[in-house]
Amino acid sequence: MIGYCGTGYHGMQVNPPQKTIEGDLFEAFVKAGCVSKDNAVDQKKVSFMRAARTDKGVHAAGNVVSLKLIVEDDKVVERINSHLPETIRVWGINRTNKSFECRKMCDSRVYEYLIPSYSFLPPSPSSHLSERIKLASEEHPGVTRADPEGAQFWETYYAAVKEAGFNEEDVIKAFEEATKAEVEANLKAKAKKAAEAAEATAAANAWAAETAAIRAAAAAQTPAAIRAAAEAAEAAKTLATDASVAEAPVAEASVVDAPVQLPIVEVLVVQPPSIEALVETVVEDKSADQESISNRPVSSLKQIKIIGNKIRREYRISPERLELLREAFCVYEGSHNFHNFTIGKDFRDPSALRHMKSLTVSEPFLIEGTEWLSIKIHGQSFMLHQIRKMVAMVALVIRAGCPLERINEAFNQTRINIPKAPSLGLLLEQPVYKGYNSKLETFGYTPVDFEAWKDQIQAFKMKHIYDKIYYEEAKENVFHGFFAFIDSFNGDPIFDFITARGITERTNVSNRRQPKLAIDDDNDDEIAASDNEG
Repeated sequence: MIGYCGTGYHGMQVNPPQKTIEGDLFEAFVKAGCVSKDNAVDQKKVSFMRAARTDKGVHAAGNVVSLKLIVEDDKVVERINSHLPETIRVWGINRTNKSFECRKMCDSRVYEYLIPSYSFLPPSPSSHLSERIKLASEEHPGVTRADPEGAQFWETYYAAVKEAGFNEEDVIKAFEEATKAEVEANLKAKAKKAAEAAEATAAANAWAAETAAIRAAAAAQTPAAIRAAAEAAEAAKTLATDASVAEAPVAEASVVDAPVQLPIVEVLVVQPPSIEALVETVVEDKSADQESISNRPVSSLKQIKIIGNKIRREYRISPERLELLREAFCVYEGSHNFHNFTIGKDFRDPSALRHMKSLTVSEPFLIEGTEWLSIKIHGQSFMLHQIRKMVAMVALVIRAGCPLERINEAFNQTRINIPKAPSLGLLLEQPVYKGYNSKLETFGYTPVDFEAWKDQIQAFKMKHIYDKIYYEEAKENVFHGFFAFIDSFNGDPIFDFITARGITERTNVSNRRQPKLAIDDDNDDEIAASDNEG
């Protein structure tokens, strides 16, 4: 049983040369002596498996990995944790029978999504999306839901702006400049990241070829094989400047030579080249771009943004809006076709059918003056980006005032482009083993659950997950930035499905490539074939 903060990691599963949770975890198992040196180069040798894969930046208060471990004393958990950063913790180790496989035996999974309540307010009346909602409402009267609470919020906002000496034209100008600047900075950072990622790919090819060569030599344990492997690895380093090189040839071992012992340290020290510095550089460059923008001689831009932040953080959701939000999330309960809530899934693909057990929305709570909501999503299994798209769909439906039935319509065949809500607020609460635990009791084994560590887990969540989420939102206005981009998007009418026009052939994106939005921070092509959860 483990927990981790996903910030700075490229997800749960090993994905060379990216920094991943599993990479650090398995390395700690080896250093603690829980995995033998003979098995240190390949997780498959110890039947390593995880209960749930998580996307880049997604956290987990509780997750489960199953593998064959060497457990010689009761201090093993402390030894493993001593080789891990404090943002990754092993809660405990449970013994199971040989047939246990944590992913297949898992009945369901519980995720939590934290989001500021202001995220469900309607778009700015001066935004492009607001104009489309208004036009669609005129074309199809009686469809769009009245929103007096949202109207009151914007009246309060414009009153505060007017009191500060600005008029509506100033607001529109500031909004357009801020949005344009943010998109330009984001696109520049993404272009730089893409270029440097190509260099990282070449380095990854070199690492993969070198590792394959050393493994082959280790398996053969002959002088000829070791020499040939070393030559092949050196050749691979040279060839890997071309990113198209997938692997380098490895010379076959000679069966004549007497076996020798290959120093295990040569295998253990081979590490994939880190691109953590690359990511940090991109983030720093983006911050620098935004700083240079804010230094432009447009005093109104900064002042209006300060007013907007203050009004948003003072907002408190009404009981009526909260109940509407709960009703919207309950639409997901039961079995539905979620092909529109992931990527790379056709409507006819049987794996797009998923079952949601329950969805609940907490009472509002205040953190540093901002009101937050906690959404618990309990389902049998999830697809890539599914939860983030589920949250975004509900938010768009509430914000645009369209009928809740629009969520049900998204389960139909017509393809629509639902954006991904920020990964910042998502964490895996825990996998559930209700069925398997009943069997474990007959064998006298301890149930696979997190009850014994609930106090430690809660303290970990507060320090390493919740605090990071709250701090990042306060610093970067992540959720406001996400919805502001959608509100100002004036390309193809891909968001018309949340207006009174509904889901039509005009909003159907099945016959054309879905546009890559500047707010998308993941590389979907890199992980589209996987079944990452969240």
